[in-house]
Amino acid sequence: MKKTLFSLLFALIAVSMSGQMNFRPEIDWGGIKLEDNIVIGISFEIDSASFGGLSYEDRVDVDPELATDMDDAVERCVNSANSEMKAHFQSYQTIFFSAKTEGRKYHLHFIVKEVSQSGHTVADAILYTPDGMATFKNLHGKGGVYGSFVNLMGDGFESLGKVVAKEISKAKWKKKI
Repeated sequence: MKKTLFSLLFALIAVSMSGQMNFRPEIDWGGIKLEDNIVIGISFEIDSASFGGLSYEDRVDVDPELATDMDDAVERCVNSANSEMKAHFQSYQTIFFSAKTEGRKYHLHFIVKEVSQSGHTVADAILYTPDGMATFKNLHGKGGVYGSFVNLMGDGFESLGKVVAKEISKAKWKKKI
């Protein structure tokens, strides 16, 4: 009987703690308004990030494909963000994302803090608009399980795109922005 109660108590504690492990970004919308039918350019700043415990330059020495495949990781982020928007606005998609930032009125700039060995990515982001800017702090993108470091990093960037698109679509739906 004691074993059963102890096991039940342990399971209850484990379930309650798993809910606390869910990372929620801190978002300040800053009073911005997003129009319909806009394109948001996405860019990444990686200069001060840690890549599996190494600086960008040191990581490129170990893994040279990082320098050449960065555009693929950004494209995965863009595709994931667009897919997430399409899922939320099924009949019509009003907000689109692009890897091109030149000449865009709307620009989402990620500041990557850390990419773990498994590709888990931690970043902040700033959404620049004509009315001002919104800030996203402590965004967490889930990495992968199997593959090269660049592939796992791409998984993390893909997850970041999904997280940001989900937050933007929820705010748009609730008319916060």
